[in-house]
Amino acid sequence: MAASPGKALNLAFARARHTLFPIRAEKWLHLGFVAFLAGLGSGRIGGFNLQLPGPPSSGKSPFTTFRELLAEAERQAALHWEWIALVGGLAVTLGVAIGIAVLYVSSRGKLMFVESVIHDRWAVREPWARLRAPAGDVFRVQLWIAIVGGVLTLSFVVAAAVLAWPDVRAGRFGASAIIGVLLMMPVVPIGIAVAVVQALLDDFLIPLVYLDGLSVREAWHVFRRSLLPGNGGALVFFYLTKIVLGIALGVLVFFGTCLACCVAGLPYVSSVVFLPVHVFWRGFSLHFLEELGKSVFPPEPPPSAHEPA
Repeated sequence: MAASPGKALNLAFARARHTLFPIRAEKWLHLGFVAFLAGLGSGRIGGFNLQLPGPPSSGKSPFTTFRELLAEAERQAALHWEWIALVGGLAVTLGVAIGIAVLYVSSRGKLMFVESVIHDRWAVREPWARLRAPAGDVFRVQLWIAIVGGVLTLSFVVAAAVLAWPDVRAGRFGASAIIGVLLMMPVVPIGIAVAVVQALLDDFLIPLVYLDGLSVREAWHVFRRSLLPGNGGALVFFYLTKIVLGIALGVLVFFGTCLACCVAGLPYVSSVVFLPVHVFWRGFSLHFLEELGKSVFPPEPPPSAHEPA
């Protein structure tokens, strides 16, 4: 029988309802924290946007104003290049360090959240320690995805900027600028490829790592050889469904955050407030994995009275 995203959708909704209702505050707070860990680095945290005022109008054309700003920036850079290099280097180093730390924590959180949804558990400390080894493998794969995608994207962006620089300084859109724009075009397929790889990792490979004690490489071989054949169309339909659902749920979360005066957009708070969305979203891919032929959930739903460790 062909895999059915629609069936997985209904089962995921029923599982979220069974897992979270009736509401138990302690369970929601602990499980929300696991969901928060799993979602680190995967999207916008918080609901606040900062809008800075633009420069006052002087009656000059935008190109003239841009050239003047660029010339002033070059002059300041020439005068203070030592401080700019120092501060810029420290900022990049700190940003990379924070990014790696977030990636490591989220790798553990993703495995913990898979376990929580499958077994209706909401412990934090015990699975954090127990899942350290498989989480390390997931972290290394996620780091390589980030490095490869970032290096490829940055290479094209830098090359395009260097080629287009003469036209940028002159404030015109000439041959150099056109070549720079063309050189930027591969950035889009690179971003799509990275998104696809990350989606497959999150939706299927990480659950296989947890369920069977595999490495990510071994999980990929199992998925490609045993689960994917004959289900390519269903997989495409699954991701099309996720795109539509993602838009709908994004709108729901946005309006929910606005109604809560943006408090629901705060880190961790949003994971607790919108915990049904997180459990449903995780359950959707897990139930679809079962539709592909992999046994995921226990035959009988476990009781939801597990005490946190």
